[in-house]
Amino acid sequence: LTMTLLGPVSHAKAQSFQHFKKVVWIVFENENYTSAMKQPDFAKVAKLGAYFSNYTAETHPSQGNYITMIAGSSFGIVTDKNVDLSGNHIGDLLEKANLDWRVYAENYPGNCFTGAQSGNYVRKHVPFMSFTNVSRNSSRCAKITTSSNFFSDLSNGKLAEFNMYVPNLKNDGHDTGLDVAGKWLTSQFGSVFSNPTLLKDVLFIVTFDED
Repeated sequence: LTMTLLGPVSHAKAQSFQHFKKVVWIVFENENYTSAMKQPDFAKVAKLGAYFSNYTAETHPSQGNYITMIAGSSFGIVTDKNVDLSGNHIGDLLEKANLDWRVYAENYPGNCFTGAQSGNYVRKHVPFMSFTNVSRNSSRCAKITTSSNFFSDLSNGKLAEFNMYVPNLKNDGHDTGLDVAGKWLTSQFGSVFSNPTLLKDVLFIVTFDED
């Protein structure tokens, strides 16, 4: 289940059409299409933008799907245990093009923490940490930050070109369920999704890792 939201664009002239300039992925946990569409908050979000009804997960459990989101491959990962990969990811492509990426992770302890879990934060939901060219590079690791910085960066036009917002184990529904996750989405992003100014040039992708 994937839903996208994009601010208004001008269609007056074909030549003037511009694509979005920044992307924000918000990833939830472990729910199927039917259940998600019955939950009022997610159903409302689906009506606000484009709804991708034929989007499916790559593997089970979670970690392989998160890695696929940024690398185009699961690298054969079929476990949620910490992995250290030497492959490439979207961050490499962006930096090569002089663009940037960032991860806003709830309850992330900072300082390039590579442990499996800290409170309600888990490494497996932050796929960049699975790549050694990030986890062993302090300047790149600094692109992973606490979620408390997200809304100020959004309001001030300081988002990177590619962004992931990673809710913690409670807010993503993993330890709580779909209704809690949906209500959290509305409370955190409802005002953003209805604000054309904040949505200008920004594409939000709301998705689940697997069912």
